[in-house]
Amino acid sequence: MSARRSLSWTAALRDMRADRIGLEERRAIFAAQHAAKIEAMQVRRGTAARLWTAEGGFDRRAIMAAAVADARCIVNGALAGGCWRKAMSVALTYAWNAARAAKRAGSH
Repeated sequence: MSARRSLSWTAALRDMRADRIGLEERRAIFAAQHAAKIEAMQVRRGTAARLWTAEGGFDRRAIMAAAVADARCIVNGALAGGCWRKAMSVALTYAWNAARAAKRAGSH
């Protein structure tokens, strides 16, 4: 037996890359987490989620704050390819949909 052990760096790096989670899987995980977050916001019913006011209008400041927080998660998770514009677009869409759903749930 030899006292030295050889290591193939090519094979080792290939195995490490194979163990990583793919981009599609990361997107699916994020989408599931985001859907759960929106559902929780909808359950809290409108004014408790503070996405709409008691007078019936939308709280744009709260919606923007929620969207910015979500966009930071998207960019930090490398789900938008590091593009802030795309991350904000997706986050604002989700935030406004959550606000509308919360308003509908609160009015019934």
